[in-house]
Amino acid sequence: MRDMPADTYNDQRVKSFPDALARGDLQAVRACPKADLHTHGFAKADRDYIREKTGRDIVPVETPLKSMDATHEWAKALSSLREWMSPWLELGFHKVLDLSGDEFAQPIEVFQPLYRAAKKKGMRLKAHVGEWGTADDVRRAVEVLELDEVQHGIAASESTAVMRFLANQRIRLNICPTSNLMLGRVARLQDHPIRTLFDAGVKVTVNTDDAIVFGAGVSEEFLRLYRAGVFTASELDLIRQWGLED
Repeated sequence: MRDMPADTYNDQRVKSFPDALARGDLQAVRACPKADLHTHGFAKADRDYIREKTGRDIVPVETPLKSMDATHEWAKALSSLREWMSPWLELGFHKVLDLSGDEFAQPIEVFQPLYRAAKKKGMRLKAHVGEWGTADDVRRAVEVLELDEVQHGIAASESTAVMRFLANQRIRLNICPTSNLMLGRVARLQDHPIRTLFDAGVKVTVNTDDAIVFGAGVSEEFLRLYRAGVFTASELDLIRQWGLED
């Protein structure tokens, strides 16, 4: 699940990221630098490590879930991981504010004071929006919270105007293809709206969301998109580089 440093793999085989994708060589894909910009701390843990330390084997989701409520029910098994993260939250070194949860629980305006305070502290601002809502929800969140990035945001693909807005404002969407598939947001990976967003000039990245839940690291995500014919290898290489930008 973890990406392997380049110096731990035969560099002679890693000619380039597109070449690694074309050969279907997961180890070579892992050896290429990339970023996972959309993942949840409690669910990013390594499955083998958790099994070794606790004796518990957290089996990834194998069939699509029917709703976010089903996801939350499944995730109860990870509650102890949430507790492990609490000491880190007290260290004060966090540089990013992100909002996640039920998109429809509260009006986005409720969070505006918090985001404005975070912006004054120089934090980078993200929010989960447009996974289940509408394109207008995505634009509203960007405007109200003054977001730098959007987690998911795939609903923006339903509006040419909103995609143009995101492209013009240079708002990056951190998209999680397998998560969208397994949560029933898309029926087939081949039809994922990340392609529409990319073609509209929106900067997108490829991420895992919850690697331990969906059983795929970021390298596997790239390979799956390539094998599904969503992008060419060179296009995925460009997307990989976007993920490494500040």
